Amino acid sequence: MLTLEEYARGFTEDVLAEAEQAEEGAIQEDVFTQHATEVVTEAGETVDPQLCSYRGRAMRVSAYDYLDDSDELDLFVSDFSNSDRIRNISSTEIADLLKRGRNFLARSLDGLWQQLEESTEAHDLAQLINAQRDTLQSARVIVLTNRLAPRKLDHDTRKVGTMTVTDDVWDIERLYQAAAVSLTPTPISVDLAKEFGGGIPCIQIPSDNSVYDAYLAVIPATVLAQIYGRWGQRLLQRNVRSFLQARGSVNKGIRDTLDKTPEMFLAYNNGISTTAEKVQTQPTPTGLLLTRVENLQIVNGGQTTASVYNAFRAKDDLTRAFVQIKLTVLRDPDRLDEIVHLVSLYANSQTKIAFSDFSANDPFHIELEKLSRQIWAPTPKGKATAMWFYERARGQYLDEKSRQETLAKRRTWELQHPAKQKLTKSLVAKYEMAWRQYPQWVSEGAEKNFARFSAWLQENPIQVDRLYFEQLVAKAIVFQECDAVVRRMELGGYKANVVAYSIAWMAYLMGGTYSLEKVWLNQSVSDNTRELFGLLAHKAFEHMTNPPSRIRNVTEWAKREECWVGLRDQPVKLGAILSDLSQPTRQAQDNGAVETRRDKSENLLLEQELLGMEAQDWYRLARWIAANTKGKTWEKNFVTKVALGKSRGADISQAQMPHALRIYMEARANGFSPDRTASQ
Repeated sequence: MLTLEEYARGFTEDVLAEAEQAEEGAIQEDVFTQHATEVVTEAGETVDPQLCSYRGRAMRVSAYDYLDDSDELDLFVSDFSNSDRIRNISSTEIADLLKRGRNFLARSLDGLWQQLEESTEAHDLAQLINAQRDTLQSARVIVLTNRLAPRKLDHDTRKVGTMTVTDDVWDIERLYQAAAVSLTPTPISVDLAKEFGGGIPCIQIPSDNSVYDAYLAVIPATVLAQIYGRWGQRLLQRNVRSFLQARGSVNKGIRDTLDKTPEMFLAYNNGISTTAEKVQTQPTPTGLLLTRVENLQIVNGGQTTASVYNAFRAKDDLTRAFVQIKLTVLRDPDRLDEIVHLVSLYANSQTKIAFSDFSANDPFHIELEKLSRQIWAPTPKGKATAMWFYERARGQYLDEKSRQETLAKRRTWELQHPAKQKLTKSLVAKYEMAWRQYPQWVSEGAEKNFARFSAWLQENPIQVDRLYFEQLVAKAIVFQECDAVVRRMELGGYKANVVAYSIAWMAYLMGGTYSLEKVWLNQSVSDNTRELFGLLAHKAFEHMTNPPSRIRNVTEWAKREECWVGLRDQPVKLGAILSDLSQPTRQAQDNGAVETRRDKSENLLLEQELLGMEAQDWYRLARWIAANTKGKTWEKNFVTKVALGKSRGADISQAQMPHALRIYMEARANGFSPDRTASQ
């Protein structure tokens, strides 16, 4: 188990390494904010924070999380020390940071956005707060620091406008405690009889199977709220849906029922499905009472639980509200993860998106983790010395590092697993969704994008093998290098959105012909690719910061599909860059022969697109070639021949397909749009 000192040192080292790895250096405090908010999110204290670094006169904000379903706002103010030892932060310093966060909130309510540069995240946040000033119910100002805060702090509650604003502090010790719970969680033991007002009536379902016992019960809403209040997201740690179902995704129908007709809640709501390792019951003259539950987990009904908790916290009268509970008690502890996963999967199967099917125990994650421990990243010269570490569960990287028994072994391990080559579930989702041309989803934030990726994967299963792992790492490298290019451009804001849109646009223009293999072999991108990033990023920034007149908020504009479509279909001439980018090859080590390998799934999609084009589409392409290129007579004639064949009901032959792909992609890369409504 990591000590506080070891955790603090590793946490700070990771922040510094990531900031240094970013070319020309990312702001250390921003990297710290990203890491710290991930821990806070994992602990269930927030949902999906967005970075937003701003400092003004007596004002400061580092990130925020706006929960539109529950009209709540979290503002984070970061304090980062790059010392290799734990430093103290005084109560006076904390009070000053909290005041600066509250000042930003108060000024935003009064129209601060009108004084800020439009092309900044702070402008959008201030505008959002001002626009929601009549509906925001509560806010928290949270200090994040890797220093050690005093044991006793006064957490004030005060009014800012009509909002109730509370203070909170996450220092290095609290971050450590949350991470420790994530790594070595203490089983949840719910003593209903002693701690929650007494046992609850239940019915044991007769069963002769060797896998589980089953119980049905009705639990008072107040008791369920108190249980969730004590253990929070740990009740949902085996269920990925917790990210969406907890504090932020409070269904308004559920909330209205609890507020207006709580006595109808049992009739209207389907209840919750839970699992446990062991229970204690007590027979009474009126029936069986459930008195104790060991290792309770909610596998379906996280939204119901969070809604009940929020209503309880808002002091709604829940004395007449009850919740149905199905409890599955597993007889074999060794099969706990397996059975919980399946129970969660089938309990959620009637919903549109079964996020539980994408838990940390899903084969997708398990296989990625295995491959990341087996595959060495190539080096241009000499033998491979490092791997890309996939962190299937939070804290694995630090935990593995701490297991090294001596300083020498630890340094060797760090060389083999550099912090800059760490992959997480949310990062994988970001890299994949950007590459697969969903930048509007990436712009929604890490957790929402992860949920989108989860749903997408269920309908588009991926074979996780060595080839996929190599391509995934290549996508990570492409994303990181694009991020570095955009940072150097100093556009003034929206870097995360610009990077996602630039990657998606490049993937769209390349149509599956970009050589991810070459990136994997070199562990970097070419200068031409970097040049392309700059070209696309500039256009993406101009497009995003000039939304339609009906949309004033750039951040919200970037989350819309029409924003992506509007950029995607803009003409862009790549010229000589294309010829360097679209030549995927691999040099065989034994005889120097060339073996070509492409992303077959992406090329297949492109081929299907060409096969679906009608004769008039091919004639349009032929006219475009004639009008926009020189010396392409053969290509124009070839396309005309394809168009003639399509008009007679003939498809593109296997022999024609490679030529059709090349011509079509070159035209696309140089400004041709497949959209029939576009002007050619």
